[in-house]
Amino acid sequence: MKKIFIKPLNRLCDFDDKLLVIKFEDPIIYREFTFDIINNLNYSENNSIIDLEKYENVIYNPYDLNLTEKKLVNALYSILQNNIKDNEIKIINEIEKNLIELLNVLFQKVSVPFEYNEGIDVSKLFLSIGVRYPIVSKASYFENLLLYIKIYVEVLYIKCFITLNLTNLLSSEEQNKLKLYLKELDIVLIDCFVESKNNSNLIIDSDWCSI
Repeated sequence: MKKIFIKPLNRLCDFDDKLLVIKFEDPIIYREFTFDIINNLNYSENNSIIDLEKYENVIYNPYDLNLTEKKLVNALYSILQNNIKDNEIKIINEIEKNLIELLNVLFQKVSVPFEYNEGIDVSKLFLSIGVRYPIVSKASYFENLLLYIKIYVEVLYIKCFITLNLTNLLSSEEQNKLKLYLKELDIVLIDCFVESKNNSNLIIDSDWCSI
């Protein structure tokens, strides 16, 4: 059983469908809560407290689904490196041999002295040829949101996502699909947003008509 304890509210909430939406009416309360959101929540699984500092991912800007975080990329390199087998090691050794031969030639050509390591750091080899996650496209936002979640779960073992204003960007159908996906991955997502009561100067409906 997955539960979240909201400290300022002194309330324990269950995750019935893996998605918990917290709506605020007061912008100041919302700001205070989200400013220090990790310390305002306690997350537990089967009555065991989970360290949110280690197993959460906060998406402060749901438009920016960035997959270039250093620890995320380094984790990818580690996964790739750990999956290198004997046949692939032979290929790396050949690359290393050719590179050292090239450096020896260059050493004779240039007047500036330099030195180098004779062993290849495979992770730096991945970096040098631009190994990375797929670039998130704005054209298929929802699909990329699911990809973003999947990568963080599989690579960094994230158990709890916390987002600000995400559900306001999703249709009802997308929210239902998101719940199913969270259930499939056995993780939870908490979304917080503030609902303004100010009068709007312009309202746009689903047909791009102003009201």
